[in-house]
Amino acid sequence: MCRRYLVAAAFLIPALSQAFQPVAIPECRAADPDASVQETIDAAKCRARWLLAGAYNRTEGDAMSAVSECAGTFDEVLNHRLTEGVSHDELVVMCADTAMHMGIMKLD
Repeated sequence: MCRRYLVAAAFLIPALSQAFQPVAIPECRAADPDASVQETIDAAKCRARWLLAGAYNRTEGDAMSAVSECAGTFDEVLNHRLTEGVSHDELVVMCADTAMHMGIMKLD
């Protein structure tokens, strides 16, 4: 094999392994109206993972955009019921924490 191709492969293969890798999107069930507090919290956490994974995959690895979309969705959709009194900053922290647990975001 040509030596030039071997040298090119040595540079290309590590770059390919660092390319965007989509994350799995979890299947979530909505909490029943009569659900316990813990079941409601678990359903909300799953929904956050679902939002983050979808946004992360759609933006091809932009974790900050995924966190922003997650917090914005919770703020808009749930603010009237579940997150009343919860600030947008707290929702960003919750979504960022979830993203870190999913492995799509790291603290520098």
